[in-house]
Amino acid sequence: MINITHHGATTGVTGSCHELSITSPGRLHPSAGILIDCGLFQGADAASRLARGQISKSVPENIPFHLLKILSVVW
Repeated sequence: MINITHHGATTGVTGSCHELSITSPGRLHPSAGILIDCGLFQGADAASRLARGQISKSVPENIPFHLLKILSVVW
């Protein structure tokens, strides 16, 4: 089964990330995925989110997908 999940960019363009995942028949979790347009928060949007504590300058601790299952990142 093929599924598209949207991570981020719910209120703007920056920070967008879309995941195309493929799940084999009989499995509950995706077996492979591709990240599409995996962007950054930047400019005034980033400053505002940083001030509200919604993003951090450090590496994110909670990434909403399984990194080991990502086969490719497409910008």
